[in-house]
Amino acid sequence: KGNRVAIMTLGGGWGVVTTDLCAEHGLEVPQLSEEIVHRLNGILPAYWSHDNPVDIVGEGDPNIPKTCMEELLKWDGCDAVIHLGIHGKRVLVNSMIESILKADPDTDKASAGLYRDALFQFEEDYSRFVTELTGKYGKPVLGVSLLTDELSRTLYRYENLEYKGVFFPSPERAVKTLAGMVQYQDWLSKRKE
Repeated sequence: KGNRVAIMTLGGGWGVVTTDLCAEHGLEVPQLSEEIVHRLNGILPAYWSHDNPVDIVGEGDPNIPKTCMEELLKWDGCDAVIHLGIHGKRVLVNSMIESILKADPDTDKASAGLYRDALFQFEEDYSRFVTELTGKYGKPVLGVSLLTDELSRTLYRYENLEYKGVFFPSPERAVKTLAGMVQYQDWLSKRKE
């Protein structure tokens, strides 16, 4: 419906890259209002970026990305959210587990796999949660996976949900897709006039 984008990232570098890409493709990355900064202050540690893009500073609490995402979608200063690096950590965990098992063959494989299984479940829950929020707030939410593997996909379909979860392999693809959506919406609006 508009070109204002809130960006939520697990690390600052991706946020800067995505902000630059938004500017190149006609998308605005507005400053956060005092109200949203205040709400995010209650969720994030004191050293977070305090601006858009919102760097959630690699905090380990799995509820932080969900809570921040919902706060951004509630904010009337944005029309869409791009989130980066929250999804796709399982690839890193798989590599870490392989390394542990090679370094110490006596490590119990089942125990090593518990963390992986928990992360898989988090990513599945997070994907569904984000998809539910898309419907709840009527704003596009586009994700960028940290890494991709043979299990990665762009679309995540869920029964009983109108929308699909969308996760791209790069910020460029997410921004170009959102810019295309905005252009299409503009075209539809002009046709109706």
